[in-house]
Amino acid sequence: MNLKLALFGIGKNGKKLLSFPLRKNVEIVAAFDNDKSMWNTVVEGKSIHPIYKIKGLDFDLVLIVAPGDASINMEKQLIGLGIAEEK
Repeated sequence: MNLKLALFGIGKNGKKLLSFPLRKNVEIVAAFDNDKSMWNTVVEGKSIHPIYKIKGLDFDLVLIVAPGDASINMEKQLIGLGIAEEK
């Protein structure tokens, strides 16, 4: 069974993660960012979307890639969208 990740935060470290070879049973199914200039671009073969598009996506876990307070705010965004805290 594959672990389906949704990646939130496509800054410097998010871009590195997208280029990093993952284990065979781990898949990044979607990538999201709050920066409007990133929307509808492609990074390492993944289209970047606004975070509200995460609703209805089939994934197991959201990986937030951001420093300090930014990650806390991003987590609040996800909760506000109805994404369970355990994801």
